[in-house]
Amino acid sequence: MREWQSQAHVKWYCRYHVVIVPKYRRKSMFGATRRQIGEILRELCQRYGIELVEGHVMPDHVHMCLSISPKYSVANTIGKLKGKSKILLYQRYGRERNFI
Repeated sequence: MREWQSQAHVKWYCRYHVVIVPKYRRKSMFGATRRQIGEILRELCQRYGIELVEGHVMPDHVHMCLSISPKYSVANTIGKLKGKSKILLYQRYGRERNFI
């Protein structure tokens, strides 16, 4: 059953299936790295007020089902997630791996 969310003058149910693919579809997300990528994305979604309904990290891409408020554009939200996650991964791993 759908869980409608509401703001001051609107009820909404906006869910988006997003797939993030690293450059050249490199298979660089596995093992402990895979768990850390999931934690980073969960933390960023919580920070920005996005509901992460479901998410899977595969060796060469990331699937996410996000519930984004209509107040924010999808493109802007995904840009924030990709940009901040890239910065956090660079701080942890340096240039040794090419991720999101």
